[in-house]
Amino acid sequence: MSGSQMKQRVLTPLIAIAATVLALGLLGQQLLKLSGATDSMGVTSPSAPAETEAQPSQSASALPVETVAPPARFPVSVFNASTKVGYAKQIGDSIKTESWVVQEVGNWEGAAVSKNTVFYPAGQEAAANELAASSFVNGVIAPADAAFNQSVLTLVLSN
Repeated sequence: MSGSQMKQRVLTPLIAIAATVLALGLLGQQLLKLSGATDSMGVTSPSAPAETEAQPSQSASALPVETVAPPARFPVSVFNASTKVGYAKQIGDSIKTESWVVQEVGNWEGAAVSKNTVFYPAGQEAAANELAASSFVNGVIAPADAAFNQSVLTLVLSN
C-alpha cells in the first residue's frame, strides 16, 4: 500500500468524525437557544425570534414536554343541604376542575346553614378561605367542631 493510499484511508474517517462533531456541536447550540438555558457562567442564551418560535424545528418537537402538577390541596367532603337534587355531586365535580380532591359527596344531616359554608379543621383556615372564594362555592367559612371529620374540609351547600 502506497503512502497516498494510507493517507486517504486515515483522512477520510477523520474528516467524517470531525464533521459529525461539528454538526452535533451546532445542534446542541441551537437546542440551548430554543430552551433558553444558561451557560456555565450563568448567562441566559438569547431566545430565537418570534417567527422561529412559532415554527419549531423537528429536533425541538421531538423533545419531551415537562408538565408540572398543581400542588396538592386539602381533601373536601361535599354535602347537600339544599332542595336541589344532585347538587353536592355537581359542585363536587366542579371544584375538581380547580384541583380539589373530593373525598365524599352526600346529603347533609346536620344543623341547617343559611349560606354555603366551608367548615375547616385546625390549621386549614387558608384552604377553607380558598375553597369558599371559589366561584363554584361563593360561601363563608367556620371552624369545624369535634363532631366534624378533622382530616377534610367540609363543604355544606345551602343554595
